[in-house]
Amino acid sequence: GNRSSSVELSVTITNVKNQPPQWDRDSFDVVIPENTVRDTPIVTIKATSPLGDPRVTYNLEDGMVPETNMPVRFYLTPNREDGSASILVAEPLDYETT
Repeated sequence: GNRSSSVELSVTITNVKNQPPQWDRDSFDVVIPENTVRDTPIVTIKATSPLGDPRVTYNLEDGMVPETNMPVRFYLTPNREDGSASILVAEPLDYETT
């Protein structure tokens, strides 16, 4: 059937100069099919510094899915060429257990 589940990712930005990076989009909505295989990229994110600093650091923190208390099954890979980062599937996704 057409079952779905959602995970909300919270983004916390820290910057010692109080100039938060600017995201290239206001939001990133992604639909991921069940049984998407490991290492599949699902979204690419990008932020730039208003101070002109090319070093924006991305970090995906570990967390639990509230409904199932299972770990979030994604990881992040930075792309140093263009300053973006890709979020990929770390473990196969299963509607009943994810």
